[in-house]
Order: sequence, then C-alpha cells, then structure tokens
Amino acid sequence: MNKLTSGRRSATAGLLCAILIMFLAAQATTQIVAPRASAAAPSAPHTTATRYLYSGTFTFNATNDVLIDFPGDNDETRHIKASLTGTLPLVQVTEGQRLDPVLASVATSVHVTSANAKVVSRTNDGANTTTCTGTATKVIGRPWLAALLMSTQLHAYSQLQFPTSCVSTEAGDLGTTTYAFGPMGADLTAATGVVGDPSIAYTIKDDAATSLAPDASCPGEYTLPGSTCSFKIDGKLTLKLIKKIEPPKKPAKKPAKATIGKGAKKVSAKVPCPAARACTVTIRVTPLRGGPTLTVKKLTVKPGKTKSLSMKIPKKKRAAVKRAGGVTVKFTYRSAGSKASSQTRRARL
Repeated sequence: MNKLTSGRRSATAGLLCAILIMFLAAQATTQIVAPRASAAAPSAPHTTATRYLYSGTFTFNATNDVLIDFPGDNDETRHIKASLTGTLPLVQVTEGQRLDPVLASVATSVHVTSANAKVVSRTNDGANTTTCTGTATKVIGRPWLAALLMSTQLHAYSQLQFPTSCVSTEAGDLGTTTYAFGPMGADLTAATGVVGDPSIAYTIKDDAATSLAPDASCPGEYTLPGSTCSFKIDGKLTLKLIKKIEPPKKPAKKPAKATIGKGAKKVSAKVPCPAARACTVTIRVTPLRGGPTLTVKKLTVKPGKTKSLSMKIPKKKRAAVKRAGGVTVKFTYRSAGSKASSQTRRARL
C-alpha cells in the first residue's frame, strides 16, 4: 500500500523522520486502469458451441498487512481492509470454457460497503510513533475479468485510496495522509450450478504470506528490502442467465438449377447422386404452367458424383414452352436400399 500524499510534518519529528517521509513520498503508485467498456454491442465470436450470456453481481473482501523494516529500530506496519460489491452486466460462458467478459455499452461498477486502514510508523530509533487511521476508501477503476492460462481472475478495482488522519507522539496532529492499495486479482472457482443453468455461483479466493526478496514487492506495493506482507481476498460471484445463443446452423445448400436455352431448344441441369449406391434418375420435362410431357430421359449416376444433363425439346413442342414462359423439370431418384425420392426444378425463358 503506497503513500500518495502527506500532511504537514513537525520539525521536531527529527532528521530521520524527515528522511523516511521523503523516501516514502517518492514511491508513488502507478495507476493501472481497467479496460473501458466499448460503446458497440458485442459481436458474436466464431464458435460452433452454444453460448450463454449472464449478468453478474459480486462481493469482494480484501485484507492487506505489510511490515517495512528500516535501518535502526525503525519500522512501519500497515493494515487495510475493504469490502466491496459490484456488477458485471454481461458475461459470456461457452460450454466447456471459462468465463469471457463481453464489453458492452453497459459498464461494470463497484461500490464500497466498508473500509478500514491503520498505519503505524516508528522513527528516531523507536522514540517517535506516528499512527494514521481511516475508515473510508476511494475506488479507482472498474472491475474486470482476466483470463489467465489456467484460470479466470476477478479484479474488482485498479486502486484503492485510503485517506487517514495522522498523530505523532512527538509532534501531535500531523494532518492527513492518503495510502494506496494497488490492483489484485483473485481466482474464480465454480461452487454451484453448471453452464446453462439459470444461476451459477463462483467463489472468489486468494491469500498469501511472504517474506520479500530485495527485488520483489507485495501486490500493489513498491519495493523495500526486508519487507514482509500478507494478503487475503474472499468473496462470491453470482451469475444470472440472460440469454442462450445456439451456434449458427450451416446454411442450406441452394437447390440446383435447371436452365433453358435460347429459343426453348434444350434444357440443361446438373444431376447429383447423394445416395451410397448408384442412382437411377428419371428426368421428365413439362411446360412451366403444366401440360403434357415434352421429353423424358433416364440416366445412371455414380454415388457421390454429378452428371451434366442436356435434353433437347422437340421442335413441334417448343411453342408450348414459349407460351408457358419456361419448363418444369422433375427428377425422380431410385437407388438400391433407399426409397424413391423426387425433386422439381423450374427454368424460365
């Protein structure tokens, strides 16, 4: 937790106190901003799986304790605790997949329900003690989901800022100092429900205690040799089903066409055999608006293959085709082991 600003300091706090304050003030927090919501509606991903859109609400409790050792009998202990609630208006879940945030025009949100901060600093070789306390926090940034290699994490904020009132045993009232707690995410673990249920609940949990190496730092902290820290996050994410989205069906193949040549002299078409065995196909041509048969042809097509068909229309029957404006071509399929089927195509002049 970084100190952002400090109030007035008494000169009687001593040289070491002044040096430590200057050092801490130089360690400013770099704010990490959560992703902004897009103004556009979410686009459908390229997927063949069923998708489910949920709205989410969460509780998020964070506790952080830090001990900073300084030279001599000087140190600083920090304890902060914050309880938050928030919303994730649109979350996509795909069967067998992790949570996937959908950034929509409705932004995520987070609110503080309770907060507490206490920082105790010992300076002048332990002769002076400064205590800073506060019961409020300001949230910077919006919550978001982060998909990691093996898990999905919920980040409830980019930064928490704790304004505190400070009192020194040597100098009395020192005004206000604001401390900042940087971003921390916690893993989501499915608790109840499965993908597709009207409601799914996830536990939010992460905790650690560590003694830091010289080049390491607590989550959200600056690097200080000899420091130790612990943090704990717990909460719950509840998703409510909004919509189920089935994968798009493959578009149906356009039916094959038949064409009629200039002057109604002949009819052409492609004749496929969709059966596992050879097809015997009978093709019958009649005027477009009905009437006597103009011509008939029978052919055999190998399974899975397509043949090109060309049928001449007798010269004396072409006038009927012209009056009708075209022809109707009926294909009757027969194949061993299968029921007969038929298909009708139309060709216009």
